[in-house]
Amino acid sequence: MICRHGLAVLAPLLVLGFVSPSWAASSQANANVATDQPAAGSLTLRQAITQALLRNPSRLRAGHDITTAGFQRDAAEWGRYPRLSVDAGAGQANTTFVPTTTLRLEQPLWAGGRIDAQVDSAQAQLSATEYAEIEARRRLAEDTAVAYQAWLDAAQRIQIAREGAEALSDLFSYVERRERGGLASASDVSIANARRSSALALVEQMRGELDQAHAAVQALTLVNAPAGVPVDVPPISEPSSAAVEDAYVRNAPLLAQRRADVENARAQAAVQRGQMMPTVALRLEYLHYQHNAPVGPSADSRALVVLQFSPDAGLASYSTYQAAGSRVDSALAQLASDDNDTRLRARANWSDYLASARQFEALQPQVASLDAASGSFMRQFEAGRKSWLEVLNTTREIIDAKLALSRARTARDQAALRLMVNTGTFSTWLETLPQ
Repeated sequence: MICRHGLAVLAPLLVLGFVSPSWAASSQANANVATDQPAAGSLTLRQAITQALLRNPSRLRAGHDITTAGFQRDAAEWGRYPRLSVDAGAGQANTTFVPTTTLRLEQPLWAGGRIDAQVDSAQAQLSATEYAEIEARRRLAEDTAVAYQAWLDAAQRIQIAREGAEALSDLFSYVERRERGGLASASDVSIANARRSSALALVEQMRGELDQAHAAVQALTLVNAPAGVPVDVPPISEPSSAAVEDAYVRNAPLLAQRRADVENARAQAAVQRGQMMPTVALRLEYLHYQHNAPVGPSADSRALVVLQFSPDAGLASYSTYQAAGSRVDSALAQLASDDNDTRLRARANWSDYLASARQFEALQPQVASLDAASGSFMRQFEAGRKSWLEVLNTTREIIDAKLALSRARTARDQAALRLMVNTGTFSTWLETLPQ
């Protein structure tokens, strides 16, 4: 569901570049069908992101927080309006006491700035919750994209492991035939059987990794899809680590939330300062005497300007004001800490991307060379120039190299996805993918 402040949330998203106008419009139009399953069959990355943003409980909770903060802002604004109260008691009419009803209407004229500060505080709290939901959306998009890529690549690694197990099984069958013909020893058969068993165990390990990756995607999207659709993650074109760092800070909803928290703390300090001030109000009172005497007034009314001041015990009000001022310093320190963490995360993601990209490029020639050497080693073994162990080792090295290449590609693509989400280019690329 979309809360009543949902449009207010989508507006900052558009400004930050996290979503595009067409994506925001489609999300708002599809909000009432958030419980619908995507089409049966494969789950695309675009569907996974959409379902995560619409279904995930953390995003829904953030939406409810916005609704709560919106009502609190409305309640604070009502502080500017007159306050109506009714009192029932006993009053003196002529020489007797009779039941009375007092209707009182009080309009604040001056409150030491506390009413405006309460409104400012509530507005800052609303802004903070809106940015918190944007941060929840950003985190969900990043985690879902990363988990989705891990899921796809885990399925590919199962295929690599299966092909390796089949190759070693074929070699085991081959050496068994040679052993029956007296051309190979029993130790050669034992070694081949051990390598085949190891490859089969590797398949089960890859299957476990696939199940874990699938569970992660399912936990984020709340959708159980049998398979995903491969995507080509584009290379990152940022010129330097400093540019990435600036883009992270510029597009960080968390930092915007912390700035709103600072404004909220300052407004709360202004509220506490106003608590130390008296208030001036215009009061209108109407008194009704409930008696049946033939003489004497049955009602009375008056208008007056009142000065009210209710100090706390000792210097408690001043101490409370000092505590509110300290919370401003704490909020500023939290902003500086999150700014530093954001810059550190930017540098770490950029370094991960460069390192994994270099590793991927270095592993590609190794896989090609081992593939070419495999057939040559088999021919040389049949000619008696290579040992059986060298043939098995080469086959296993090919499997390991292909798995290492796949893991390097996963690390590179996951780092690229994190960079795109945090630099504001993810939604533009996402719209180019199939629905």
